[in-house]
Amino acid sequence: MKRLLLLPLFILIFSGCYSSIKIELRESPDPGVEITKFDSLRVIAELETDGGFFHNSFVYHGGWLFAAEGSGKIHAFDLEKQDHAGYASVRNTTVSAPPVFTGEKMYYLYRKKLNPELRLAKYNIRMGKEEFNTELNITGDASIFESGGTLVVVSAGSIHFFDTTGAEKRSLQLGSTISSKLMQSGDMIIAGLSDGRILELNTISGTVNHFATGKNEPVTSFHPVGDNYIACHYGGGIELTGRGGYQFWKIESGRVIAEPVISGSFVFVGDLRGMLYKINLKTGDLKEKLETGGLITEKVTVVAQKIVLPLAGGELILIDQDHFKVAQRLKTNGRVKTPVIQLNNRLIAGCDNGRILLMEF
Repeated sequence: MKRLLLLPLFILIFSGCYSSIKIELRESPDPGVEITKFDSLRVIAELETDGGFFHNSFVYHGGWLFAAEGSGKIHAFDLEKQDHAGYASVRNTTVSAPPVFTGEKMYYLYRKKLNPELRLAKYNIRMGKEEFNTELNITGDASIFESGGTLVVVSAGSIHFFDTTGAEKRSLQLGSTISSKLMQSGDMIIAGLSDGRILELNTISGTVNHFATGKNEPVTSFHPVGDNYIACHYGGGIELTGRGGYQFWKIESGRVIAEPVISGSFVFVGDLRGMLYKINLKTGDLKEKLETGGLITEKVTVVAQKIVLPLAGGELILIDQDHFKVAQRLKTNGRVKTPVIQLNNRLIAGCDNGRILLMEF
């Protein structure tokens, strides 16, 4: 009898997928609510998970916040009720990228402990069950994107196209490794490369174009500006570059890995020395710079003439955009690992201690 009682427990522990997300999609509140003025950040809740976050851990879909974290779980939260709605996971794994969605279907990448092979999971968030789980024959880190019913997995040196059943349609070798965070803009996936170029992948046609920055050192950060790019390289510096390497302007700086942000006629970006820059987008004139006292690894968030900047060491600082002075410093009790995202009158940040800070202003 004891053996019979232990058998279900053994199966539960070692069977692989276990989860408890079972939710209905709902109409998302308008994220474009205009905030005209605020003076301070106020933490109204700390949502708890079991592991640390990484860049772009958060995805807002169908009225729910999904948070991918290092212990191998993807959590769902109801932000209005500040309630945990469950998680999806495979035991003894690590989630390597935030999920993507097509309606009620969630797709995410993970790997088993001590196994470098990536796996793709498809999960039905309405039914609360996994629909498939397959090995991709891709090693190392990767990001997943969805475009027109095609899943695009971008690893350090290759691009893979899958249909929604997990079958690979084709793949491309890059010839150079990715050296920056990736960006999806409409039908384009963009990334900096270690040979100094910027990769432009059209997800509809599957074609690849390479933007030449005029340098052969790794691109560590970028932002498109029309047909040109703000580009930052391994050796430091922020510049607006045209196709073929023409340099419109350049600002000296430390190494930049945070994405530049354009607000109005200005560019805001910080470097690893802790310096935040305010640059005239058209002329390249350095209007202001601010020594923040911390490591800047993520982009700023601009709201109502205020700048919210996460510092990797465990602090959020609120900066007056016009006077470029610190208005508030908020300790986070954990290293900030994500950009700050805005949803209506709330801001959300994730820390390496597994906590999600929910703020109002």
